[in-house]
Amino acid sequence: MTASPGLAVARYARALFEVARDGNCLDQVGADMERLATLAAHDEFLRCLADPRIPLARRAEIVMEALQDAAPVTLSAIQLLQGRGRLTALATLPHAFQTMVDQHQGRLRGILETAESADPALLEAIQETLSGSTGCQVLLRAQTAPSLLGGVRVTLGDSRWDGTLKGRLDNLHKRLADAEIG
Repeated sequence: MTASPGLAVARYARALFEVARDGNCLDQVGADMERLATLAAHDEFLRCLADPRIPLARRAEIVMEALQDAAPVTLSAIQLLQGRGRLTALATLPHAFQTMVDQHQGRLRGILETAESADPALLEAIQETLSGSTGCQVLLRAQTAPSLLGGVRVTLGDSRWDGTLKGRLDNLHKRLADAEIG
């Protein structure tokens, strides 16, 4: 029985995190992972990683060329993944690695959704409030979602706080539908 791809990536990310932490190069490996995430955002790059017509060594070489000034720890991880035939793990490795770094440094990342562009002061106030209540440094990425009509919705990990007009209307609709008449 083989491990699921997500589980395998988590193991590789954990190992990379531990080696980078112990080698005092978390920041440099983190920067490498950001560059790798930028590469992985391109479909062409992902197709190249998974294309069996391209020899595995050439696929690894392409990644190494793109990250040529990366930390030795990062380059070793790429070589390890090549040796195990797991270069496709590079597509999700940056996110898994960043999650571990965030946990280590007491950070939580999330999303703030608003119907219109969020005011930076509002974003900062919500981050401060959530940081105080969670005991972690909360970092929110602002997104606009016009369908929300108004208010804010925050997703932080597995939790969601919905203070939007759409959320209130949906809740009212559900309560009215569930109400017994008569």
